[in-house]
Formats: sequence, C-alpha cells, structure tokens
Amino acid sequence: MKLAPRFVSFAQNMEDVMLFRALGHIEAGSYVDIGAAHPVYDSVTKAFYDRGWRGVNVEPSTQYVKLLQQERPEDQNISCAVSSESGQIEFWDVADTGNSTILPELGRKYLEEGWKVERRVVECRPLSAIVDKIVAAEVHFMKLDAEGAEKSILESEEFCDFRPWIIVVEATVPNSTKQNHKAWEGWLTSKNYRFAYFDGLNRFYVAEEHSELVEDFAYPPCFFDHFTTFNEQQLRANITALEEGWQATGKQLAALRELVEGLGISADLLEGKPKSTWESKMQGLDEHGEPIEREYSNKDLRDIINCKNAGMVEMAGANLELAQRLAEKGRIVRFMKKLFQRAMGRHARDSVELQRRASAHHLELRERIKIAEEFLLNQVQVDREC
Repeated sequence: MKLAPRFVSFAQNMEDVMLFRALGHIEAGSYVDIGAAHPVYDSVTKAFYDRGWRGVNVEPSTQYVKLLQQERPEDQNISCAVSSESGQIEFWDVADTGNSTILPELGRKYLEEGWKVERRVVECRPLSAIVDKIVAAEVHFMKLDAEGAEKSILESEEFCDFRPWIIVVEATVPNSTKQNHKAWEGWLTSKNYRFAYFDGLNRFYVAEEHSELVEDFAYPPCFFDHFTTFNEQQLRANITALEEGWQATGKQLAALRELVEGLGISADLLEGKPKSTWESKMQGLDEHGEPIEREYSNKDLRDIINCKNAGMVEMAGANLELAQRLAEKGRIVRFMKKLFQRAMGRHARDSVELQRRASAHHLELRERIKIAEEFLLNQVQVDREC
C-alpha cells in the first residue's frame, strides 16, 4: 500500500500535528490565528495553508505583517493588537522573536535583558470585533498566542455564534514552563468547551458539539501520525544537495584527470607529489636528472651555423615554437594544479559537513523513536493496570 506524503509540521511544539490528526479529513478548512507571528517558522497554520485551508491572521508586529501579506496573499491579514476594548494600546515589539507583547511588565523585562525592543502605539480591537467580519460558515480551529494577554482576549468574545471546533491557547508564563491557565480556563469551559490536551506549552479545548474529536488528543505526536518537521525536511534537502555536490566534485576530478592525461602530464604533480618526468624533460633532463640528447647534435648545429643556410632559420623557428608550446603547457599545468587543489579542498569540506549533518540527523531520529517507544510502553502499562 502506497503511503500518503508525510505531513510537514512547521509549528514550534507540533501543535499542527495534533490539529491535523483531528481535522485532517476536512478539505479547505478555516482557521483564526491570534498572534500569528512569522508565516512559516513556528507557524501553527502554515501546513494547513499549504493544503488549501484559508483563514484570518492577526498580528501587530510590522515585520511579521509584511511577511504574512507576502506569503499568505489569500488569507485575511489584520495588523492590530487584540484586547478587551477598541482603541489604541502601547505595544512592545521584540524584533525577530515571538515575544512581542502588550503587557508593560513583560516589555520592560525584555528591555532589561538586552533584547531589541521597539515601543509604539498600535490599533487594538476586541476578539468579537474581529470575528464579526469572518465570512466563513465554520472556523475549524483558533490558535491564541498573546504572550500573557490571553485572559483579556478570550473574555472579549462570548463564543455564541463564533464557535471554533478547537481552540488552542498558549498556557504558560512566557518563556517558562509555569502554567497560567487558571486565570482564563473557567471562561472557556463556561462556554461549553471541554479541555482535551496539554502539550507542555498549549492547552487544547474542543467545543461540546464536536466532542467526538476529544479522543484524537489521547496521546502526543508519534510515529503513527506519519509526519516530519520542517527543520528535518530542510536537513534532508541539505544532505541531498551535499551528496549531489560530492558526486559532481568526483566527476569534475575525473574529468580533470582525463584532461591532464590527455596533455601528457602526470597527475602526481596536481596531488602535490614529487616532480614528475615531464617536468624534468621540460628542464632538459631525464628521470635520473641526466641531460637529454637532443634531436640535433652540437656538431650538426655548428655545421648549420657555419654554412649559414636556410636550415639555421628553420631550426631557430622550430626551437622558438617548441619554447612557446612548453611555456603554454607550463601555464596550463599551473592552472590545473590550482583548480585540482581547490576542488580537493571543497571535496574534503563537503565530506566533513555531510558526515556531521548525517550524524546529527541520525541522533535526532533515534531520540524521536525512543520517545515514541517509551510513550507506547507507558500506554500499554497503563492499559494493563486499568
């Protein structure tokens, strides 16, 4: 049986794997991403966009809004912060991170820690004002990552007409493992959302009218989800490129050797070995360093000179042509030597890099398999005890 292409996870904590397990049967679904950040890296919605889903991305960071507009032209990208009231609010924009926040205490903390932070005033809307404009009949999931402002955002919507099937909320104090969901979880559960899963960073809630999806969150991402990560995919592509480069370098070296042999030059010279026979011949010596007997003896040359005939001119021309050819051959050899040494150096560097990346990839795969095996063993143990 031919397996379907692997699901590519872009999310920071494989949230998209869990969502796809529950919602993968839906074609061209819809999502709302509050605090969308980068459209690719650590994105919970990127994998769904690539599969034909469309939705709404809300992000106050100028840097990320521009990227969202470029990468997600078919999504609705809204540049604003989300809180309990409409108006304007101070925004602490932490460059190149997902740590940007509307909470002054967090913004000042990042400044003290040396982060590059830009303080500016941005438009602010309640969640209800944003979802009122959503045309889609169904929103299949909403992701909320607001760096500590989750409570005010959730409480700005009644979740009556707007009923995402699944709501994913970041549930720890920013950049820590300390959970903070008690401040807002009661609001969600009072709106008939059932807690389904905690992944160490986010809590997943399922609408009661779709309670059959709760069982899809019984265990974490594993081998049976048939997925790969975006980073792993890039690593594989890099390894493939290195292998292709390695093979191409080998072909170049073979072609270079063939060219060198065609010129009658020993490849030993290119590999840094002792002077070869041809170089000695260029200097008028044989392989033992003895003078080579030339085609014309000294007596013949003296006769030619004494006779002052046309043979002298012919001989001089022949000697000049030979000298020019030898000089040209010397330039070719020097060029070939540099080219060969450069190719060998690159070949060696590519080989080391390929081995390093392959080893790292192998260790990562072993660790993932080990985690999956441990989980399945624990699950079997729990089933036996039950």
